[in-house]
Amino acid sequence: MRVRLVMGALLFAMVLLGSVVVVAAYPTGYYLEQTGTGFAYLSTEQYYSYNTAVKMGTIVGSDRGAIVFSGGPQLSEIYALSYWTYTHQAGTFGQLTAWVAIYLHTEPGKTFAEWVTDYLAGSPNVYYIQAEPYYAKSANPQLDNWEKWDTFDATYPLKWVGLESPDYPHEAPTLADYIDGDAVYFLTPYHGYQSFASREYGSLYIVAIKIRVGWGVPWVNTLAYVDDVTINDYFENFGVDAIAALEDLKTEINDLPANDFKPPAADRKAALIDKINDVIAKIDAGDYKGAIMKLNMDIRPKLDASAKQTWLVEPHTELLAKIDTVVGILEGLL
Repeated sequence: MRVRLVMGALLFAMVLLGSVVVVAAYPTGYYLEQTGTGFAYLSTEQYYSYNTAVKMGTIVGSDRGAIVFSGGPQLSEIYALSYWTYTHQAGTFGQLTAWVAIYLHTEPGKTFAEWVTDYLAGSPNVYYIQAEPYYAKSANPQLDNWEKWDTFDATYPLKWVGLESPDYPHEAPTLADYIDGDAVYFLTPYHGYQSFASREYGSLYIVAIKIRVGWGVPWVNTLAYVDDVTINDYFENFGVDAIAALEDLKTEINDLPANDFKPPAADRKAALIDKINDVIAKIDAGDYKGAIMKLNMDIRPKLDASAKQTWLVEPHTELLAKIDTVVGILEGLL
C-alpha cells in the first residue's frame, strides 16, 4: 500500500522514468532489482509496518538487490528521505545493511539506462552519490532489530560520498551540503578542507534513488529487510495485496493497444485474463506454490517480449515487474 500525504496543495510534475505530465506525485512507485544470486522481494517474515517489507540479501560478493524509485525532480526539491532496516546478517565484517544511492544528471527526464550509457561513455553530465548507514553512527547495525536511517536526522544524518569524493566516508558531507554547494570545499574533522564535489548538486536532476544491498567482497552473506521508505510526501510500506495487484494487471493488459500483441490480440488478451483468474483462484484456495508456478511458467513468458513464448510484439516491463511483485508476496507466504 502506498500512502501519499498531501503537503498543502503541492504536487510534483514527474512520473516514473522521468516522463513529464501535468499532475503526478513523485515518486509514482517502485520496482525491485536483482543481480546474480542477490535478491529483493516482498516478504511477510519481518516488517516494521504491518504486514510486508522487502527482503534483500546477497550470497556472494558480486550479488546485488535493490528497491528502485525512478525519475524525479531536481535534488534541491528533496526535503525528506528515510527508511527502516532490520539487519539479520551484516556481511563479512558485520558493518553492512541496506544503503541508499542517488543517480543524477544535468538533463531532466533521463532514464537509468541512459544514465548508465552516459556514464560508460565518460559523459561529464552524470553524477552519483551514496550513503551507507555504518558511517552515520560509525557503528555496526544492530542485528535483528529495526533501525531508522534518515538523510536529514539532526543527530545522525546519513553521510554521502560520490564519484568525485575522496575516500573519507566517516567525515563526508550531508545531502544538504551537496545540494547547497558546501561539499565543494568541505571542512572535515581530521583531513582539513576537502572537495567532495565539483559543483553544487541541487540543480541536478534525479534519475533514480535506490535502496540497495551488495557490491564487493564484504557483501558475502548479507540479509536485511527494508520497510517504511519516505521520499518527501511519499510513504511506501510495501503492503501490496496480491489479488488487488492481479486485478490491476488484468486491467493493464486489457488497456494495451491491440497492435502490441501478436494476432489475434483479443483472443490473447482473453486467454491471459483467464489465466490470471486461475491464479486468483489458487490464491483463494491457499495454493501459493501453484499460483507462483502459473505466474512464472505460464503467464510471465507470454508477457516477456524477449521470450520465445511471448505473445507481445512490444516490451512492457511494467507488467513483468507487477508479476514479480506478486510472486514476491506469495513467496513470503509459503
